[in-house]
Amino acid sequence: MYVGDEKVTSSPKAYQTPTVVWIFGNKVVNILWTKTPIAFSIENPEVAQSYREYFEYLWKIK
Repeated sequence: MYVGDEKVTSSPKAYQTPTVVWIFGNKVVNILWTKTPIAFSIENPEVAQSYREYFEYLWKIK
């Protein structure tokens, strides 16, 4: 599916969670959208790169 010029996709409903991950620069932010939202960030270039590689892997198998 496309939104404007951007391709977007989502996980099958059975695999959807209330968790969101944002990766930007050397930072990774995890947000858990529960009754009381919880967020934590990690600032580390190796961790950010690892999350990017995992994202790319998931995008390819989708």
